[in-house]
Amino acid sequence: MRGSLTLFTDIFEESSTTSGTKKKGRSSELHAKRNECLIHRYYFYGNFSDMRYTAIIEALANEFFLSTATIPDIIQDNIHILKHLKDDRPNKIFFVKKYAHLNW
Repeated sequence: MRGSLTLFTDIFEESSTTSGTKKKGRSSELHAKRNECLIHRYYFYGNFSDMRYTAIIEALANEFFLSTATIPDIIQDNIHILKHLKDDRPNKIFFVKKYAHLNW
């Protein structure tokens, strides 16, 4: 029944497990994967489209459900990924294979 664990069991019954052992909140691993994908998408738009910077930022904000103010911060925090892409100069096929679920 709704609330039975938090309103009754947690208050009146002894539990053999310790609470707080599982980390709650956002997953840093999932954030890293999202940020890598965002950087790859930024690189793709910058090299393989004729979009200007502001249009790229707006497109990324819509695709990743983030604000346009957050996107440059993520790019700056992950500049090493962007520099690695710049050095490697991957083609469109690289992105299609890595992120097949996205429309490149």
